[in-house]
Amino acid sequence: MNKSLIYPAVFYPDGGYISVYFPDLEGCLTFGSDFNDAYAMVKDALGSVHLEDNHVPDTPSIEDIKLKPDEKAMLIEVDAVYLKEVCNKICTAQYPNG
Repeated sequence: MNKSLIYPAVFYPDGGYISVYFPDLEGCLTFGSDFNDAYAMVKDALGSVHLEDNHVPDTPSIEDIKLKPDEKAMLIEVDAVYLKEVCNKICTAQYPNG
């Protein structure tokens, strides 16, 4: 059985794009040309987070996010196995000799 993780993502207009960040995952950012494009990018953005020692961070609460007037928070579900596989591929590509 796969474990799903749910992270809050914050979407906001940024010039001609929609940008997305994860409040409790420092450096986890993405964007798209519109909302649908940005939404499609969020799971890959989660996979690109450097997970120290393959540790999957705890999922925070959406209620704790303080939004600006033009921001919208949304819960994003990602399969933990998928997240770990993507992280392993990225880490292997960046550090092929360990």
